[in-house]
Amino acid sequence: MSLRDLDRDLVPAVIRDVFSYRIFCEADLQARTAQHLSKFCDKSLYVLNTPHLSVGVGRGSKTAKPDIAILDERVGLVAGFELKCFLDEKYPTHIEEQIRHDISALKSFGDRYGQAEYVFAFGLVNMPDPDAFCGMRKRLQKKDELWKKGFLRVEVVNVACNDVGRKRPQYERWLRRWQELKDLASRGSRRPKQGTALEGLISKTVRMFS
Repeated sequence: MSLRDLDRDLVPAVIRDVFSYRIFCEADLQARTAQHLSKFCDKSLYVLNTPHLSVGVGRGSKTAKPDIAILDERVGLVAGFELKCFLDEKYPTHIEEQIRHDISALKSFGDRYGQAEYVFAFGLVNMPDPDAFCGMRKRLQKKDELWKKGFLRVEVVNVACNDVGRKRPQYERWLRRWQELKDLASRGSRRPKQGTALEGLISKTVRMFS
């Protein structure tokens, strides 16, 4: 599979992970993304998690840690990924600023590694307002000189609605269950009183993951 085709399979796989309650935070997103990339990539490529790299050129060079990089042992680093998970974030301005920061970091990656074929900025958001989401997505995907070469891909996936702003039919059910599981995890090892609704939720969750 071509490196530039990776996101074609990666994005649907991550969406399935979200609605299967496998992603609660950015660390989960990175772990699942790395797992999928390892399956999709040719065996001659290596998926690196948060490697320490030098990026940029000249006075603009610095040390950075992209979330994921792909190494081809024959030519070096050939792809970089920056990931953001905002399932709890409610402020679109902050979300957009953080993804723009990732885009800037990926451009520095491309400046340093001339053999790189592809970089991908991916954001996972929970924005029930379709107008706010579509406007932000359009601004982030505005084409520039790197788009013309097909080098930079920016994708923002909203768990609340699809790319054209239509609400996902499973969203409300997913959100309730996702929040229940998240709250359950935050309570740690404290046991509920006998016969409470939370006790039933724990039993059901243990059966689901066993």
